[in-house]
Amino acid sequence: MKRAIRKTEYFINDLPRRLYLFKISYSEKKAIRKKKPLYNGIHWSDSRQKEFDDLWIENYGKKIKPYWNKLYESMNGVYCRNYFPEMLYSTKLEPLLNPPEYCKVISDKSLTETLYGAVRGVTFPETLLVNSNGVFLDGGRNVLGFNEAIGKLCNAGACVIKPTVETGSGKGVLFLNISGGKDSESGADIESIFKKYDKDFIIQLTVKNNKQLSALYPASLNTFRIITYICGGKVRCAPVSLRIGAGKNRVDNIHKGGLVVGVNADGTLKKFAYKLGYGDKSVKFTAHPDTNTVFENYYIGEIEKMISAAEELHAATPQLGIISWDLTFDESDNIVLIEANCRGQSVWFPQIVNECPIFGEDTPYMINRIKP
Repeated sequence: MKRAIRKTEYFINDLPRRLYLFKISYSEKKAIRKKKPLYNGIHWSDSRQKEFDDLWIENYGKKIKPYWNKLYESMNGVYCRNYFPEMLYSTKLEPLLNPPEYCKVISDKSLTETLYGAVRGVTFPETLLVNSNGVFLDGGRNVLGFNEAIGKLCNAGACVIKPTVETGSGKGVLFLNISGGKDSESGADIESIFKKYDKDFIIQLTVKNNKQLSALYPASLNTFRIITYICGGKVRCAPVSLRIGAGKNRVDNIHKGGLVVGVNADGTLKKFAYKLGYGDKSVKFTAHPDTNTVFENYYIGEIEKMISAAEELHAATPQLGIISWDLTFDESDNIVLIEANCRGQSVWFPQIVNECPIFGEDTPYMINRIKP
């Protein structure tokens, strides 16, 4: 009887995780079917197919469909058997490396500075106000009353508000310019803005790009996606990507029409920036369509310094096996952490734009981690 009760409790407690994975699996299967016109045009020789199959049989114990690898190749023109399929990453590897109980806490954007504030060489956007589960706090995390919260923002100037939980891809991000208790862009007063977001949001002063990033595209904050993961007792870094706004958008997110380009180890950009949307497009540029800035060999800053900072950031929360950091250089060339992502991180676009596998020589090890 006790064993039956324990099994029932485990099933109920594990149900949210199972539902989340079912949702992800369904979405990925639907997405790859939609992309069939792209990867159907890639044909491998028998020797290339065997090379791919051998990798998976040796490390996973069985063959897999090559849809994702062919999709990446259809976009960048580069074959690589070590590309990691998004389907297996999102439904198996990420859930294995990142326990949900830790993800829920660490992905809360209101806690980012609290968790990582002690890491050397990293700064943060200045926080004006936080709402956490309906409780208002100032930048120093002192609890405020409702009227005090309004007073904090009365003449805040240029700032940005975004949700702190269960969000991503630029969803819910709103730019404000508050003066005299009202947003000059929308005309909404502060109380109306609070009501729109209800709870769990953060308001921060806007961060300005450094000169190099601004010259690429000045209307958005352009950010680096740096993925770090723990392997062999060390924090390692995946190929780095830079996301850039486009088309008068004020956010750089890929799903909002932004571009993404690979970054070389010396801090220069690769030749092509891609407009990927939801991975159902194959459009690339050699120069930014709005500013005409050429990407190839364009220098954007000390990327090695930023990578080192990302590795130190990860060491502060080793409970997670893989983390995607959104970082940038501000107008004083300081490294700024915008947010940390630990669920739904997406490893497809860094592989496309960098024309190489996300885990490099660690790919067999990562495949073995999810072996059935």
